[in-house]
Amino acid sequence: MILIAALGCSRLNWSRQVERSLAWRLIGGTFLGSLVVDVLKLLIPRVRPRVAQLENAGAVLDTFGRQLLEAGDHSRSALMSFPSGHAAVADQQQ
Repeated sequence: MILIAALGCSRLNWSRQVERSLAWRLIGGTFLGSLVVDVLKLLIPRVRPRVAQLENAGAVLDTFGRQLLEAGDHSRSALMSFPSGHAAVADQQQ
């Protein structure tokens, strides 16, 4: 929404094909990046640091899967740490 608002407030000349194409690529890239991240989060379970028992981890790869989850927390969001959605969308804007 912020990207769409910024494009709307910019001095973008929508009648020029080149500028209109650039705007649609930015919008599409942002949404496609978010969609890819959400799909990867569903496919690759990685424990969030706030709910993990990190003292039981021997290596970084131990954070993938459910073995480090705290006893009471088995929510889906506790396993959606990878990849970072904020970093993926921010990278699209460069």
